[in-house]
Amino acid sequence: MSIVSIGGLTKRYGDVTAVDRVSLDIGDGEFVALLGPSGCGKTTTLRCVAGLESPDEGTIRLGAGTVVDRSRGYELPPHKRDIGMVFQSYALWPHMSVIQNVSYPLRLKRQRKPAARAKAMEALELVGLAGYESRSVSALSGGQQQRVALARALVREPSVLLLDEPLSNLDAALRTQMRVELKRIHEQTRSTMVYVTHDQEEAVSMSDRIAVMHDGRAVQIGSPRDVFDEPSSRWVAEFLGYENILPGRIESVGDASARVRPDGWDTSLTSTRTTRCSAGDRVWIAIRSTAIAFDDAPADSQDRPNLLDAKVLRSTFLGTAFEHEVAAFGSHLVAKQITAEQSSPAASQGTDAVVRIEPGQIALIPAADDPAADEAGRRPANEAATGPAADATADEPVAGGGRVS
Repeated sequence: MSIVSIGGLTKRYGDVTAVDRVSLDIGDGEFVALLGPSGCGKTTTLRCVAGLESPDEGTIRLGAGTVVDRSRGYELPPHKRDIGMVFQSYALWPHMSVIQNVSYPLRLKRQRKPAARAKAMEALELVGLAGYESRSVSALSGGQQQRVALARALVREPSVLLLDEPLSNLDAALRTQMRVELKRIHEQTRSTMVYVTHDQEEAVSMSDRIAVMHDGRAVQIGSPRDVFDEPSSRWVAEFLGYENILPGRIESVGDASARVRPDGWDTSLTSTRTTRCSAGDRVWIAIRSTAIAFDDAPADSQDRPNLLDAKVLRSTFLGTAFEHEVAAFGSHLVAKQITAEQSSPAASQGTDAVVRIEPGQIALIPAADDPAADEAGRRPANEAATGPAADATADEPVAGGGRVS
């Protein structure tokens, strides 16, 4: 059963369309992340569900009741919607104690003080703040204040909990800790949660489904694994961290693999990911830097796919990893090695090397409706790659021969 149902939601600010016909159904107890860059419409969508923004078009249902129907001019005020909300800025009362902040929504509902305090204490225990009830919120750390805000949202047991980038003000270590806590709380309460974030790790580690947003639209909705393994467009692939994206064409499709030839290459690559394409289709070939590894086998080895002769153009130490820019068949690619694996002399800057692209890590994205794919196909091969390697100068050496098995 859908607890949140958004249909054709549109919100404009003058000539700017912040949310463009977004539709999304969220099931009972589901954790859904709205993921996207700044300005993509994710927070505006959340605020429309909360009643803090009035949409121009569309419908919103919470549970069995309609809270927005713009075709009828109907809109339920925020305080009558069964929601809790955690803001990016915490929005706590600085002059109140922890227990006073948490019990505030119950006091507004005129619950008796002993009952309100008991429920507030339960919420504080749930978020790991038992024993902090008498403290001033001003004396708490950022992570503790975020827990107070979460307890305050949970205390009234809303049917839907809305969270607007609640961890963005915390340092890296606290964000990791709070991700674990939020996941635990969701599993314990089975509350329906809608979580806005630009952080991919937050989205993939906590959510049941992700709605990727771009230019006000939900451009892809699916499980974290589906979204990250099979991006629906080049833009989604770039946003989700595919550093190498090449235009190409499908040569053949079998039961468990496909052969695809990047534009300007003398040979093709094998991909064992599920493909939505047919032989002859134009595609974007998306490859993460971590899928390209240095190999000791010769490039013409027959028993291993996707071995290429390459030249290492540049190596950069990143602390926990080395990032290499390599050239093969005139294309510049980015490869990343974990520092502990940096032992092969083949990975040294300026040397010839053999690299292998993992067949299970090559995503094939349909490009039939993307004019940029045809434009990329007309470029020289060494201009097709994206990412840091695209900045390499034209007179840098490229791989000689460029064999691939």
